[in-house]
Amino acid sequence: MFNYDPLWNTMKEQGITTYALQTFFGFSRGTTDALKHNRNVTLQTIDDLGQVLGVSIDKIVEIQKAPDTEEMLQRRQAYLKSWERKTRKKMKTDEEEEKA
Repeated sequence: MFNYDPLWNTMKEQGITTYALQTFFGFSRGTTDALKHNRNVTLQTIDDLGQVLGVSIDKIVEIQKAPDTEEMLQRRQAYLKSWERKTRKKMKTDEEEEKA
């Protein structure tokens, strides 16, 4: 999850409004709307904001870990089991090839 509260705090400190972002710096209304609603924007947009504001990424966006859902945990466990089986199989095959 993305949280753009650091951006709004930085803009407030610098006296920059969303109107200024749109009018003077060329950000679209759609982009500023996405930022207001904590939706995804491109890394290029994040970089552009950093250039305009003269700040690093941590002054623009906070990345929060989404809470794990039961389904996501099950998928993760299934993937790890599959990976483990494939790794064991490959190791066994590699050992057999070395013996030959």
